[in-house]
Amino acid sequence: MKSKPVQLTPEAEHVGRRIAIEFTKGHYAACHNILDYAEEEAKKPPPDAFNSPIAAIEELDLAQRWINALDSEGYVFIHELTEEVLNRVRYMRNMGPAAGLAVRAAIAEYTKKKETEKEQGQ
Repeated sequence: MKSKPVQLTPEAEHVGRRIAIEFTKGHYAACHNILDYAEEEAKKPPPDAFNSPIAAIEELDLAQRWINALDSEGYVFIHELTEEVLNRVRYMRNMGPAAGLAVRAAIAEYTKKKETEKEQGQ
C-alpha cells in the first residue's frame, strides 16, 4: 500500500532548510537548537494574519537576486529579518549597501500595505 506524500507547511520547510544548511556545515549543535526552537514555536498559539510568520520574503518588492541571496543565507520569512540581520545584509554574498537600503524600504512598504489592507478590511 502506497502512502500519500506529506504536504509540509512553510514553517516545516523552513526548519528543514535551516537544518540542512547547518548540517552540511557540520554544525550539529545548531541543528539541535533549531529543532528545540521549532518545538517551542509549535506549542505557541498561532499569530494573527497580519504578523503571520509565513509571509515569505518573496512577497517583498525586491530584485530576485537579493531574494535568492537572503534565501541562500537561510532567511525565508519576513519576520526573520530582524534589526540585527538587516544590519548585516550589506555584508552578505551578492548583496551590498544598496541591497541593505532596498530591503529596509521593501519591508516598510510591505508593512504599510498590510496595515492599509487591515484598515480597509475592518
